[in-house]
Amino acid sequence: SPHPRACLNSTAVLIDYSLVDAVRGPAFANMPGFIVPKLTEKDYERDHHERFIETQFGYLDYHDYPGQKYYRNFQGEHDLDLIRRYIPYNLCSGYPDVTYRYFAMNWPELCIFAFTDTHIPIGVIMGHQIEPRRARITMWAVEHRVDHKVVYKRLFNLVLKRMRENEIKQVVILPLNEDKRRRMLQVIGSGGPLRFINSEKEFQFYI
Repeated sequence: SPHPRACLNSTAVLIDYSLVDAVRGPAFANMPGFIVPKLTEKDYERDHHERFIETQFGYLDYHDYPGQKYYRNFQGEHDLDLIRRYIPYNLCSGYPDVTYRYFAMNWPELCIFAFTDTHIPIGVIMGHQIEPRRARITMWAVEHRVDHKVVYKRLFNLVLKRMRENEIKQVVILPLNEDKRRRMLQVIGSGGPLRFINSEKEFQFYI
């Protein structure tokens, strides 16, 4: 059944509806889909997570043991400062603070943070549903003092996995500018999901 929060029909927040409308158009049914890489059972072993505090336990999404990094979902209001911190690093076209808050509070499973094993935040990705089967990635930011390409890719694959669980079929990303568009292609590669640009100059693909 469609995700219960799939429609943006509230006027209580500042939503750029011109961007929402940008993805409403003909579906490209014959376009090849992007297969999200599967994670092994080892990736979800809980007995190795004794270093995490209890409040993080239920939100842990993925632990990169060799890379000494972990990824968790949005937990609540205290995470909003982290989101604001990464606005300058965002590869995507931006929104007002109140809109990011709306997205995070309504789709917490689509807001994923990256941390070092010493609990230092190093990146975030955020998405929201614009229709029952369509979603947009609105923030994708990683600090460059870490192995940023690895973190970019991991965040990307994790949020796509969650989107598939929400029965989303189509995903769009609008780069902030040409420089950010090139950065996305450097990270993901032009032969992967970011190989198709729609009429609104958004990357568009199916999962």
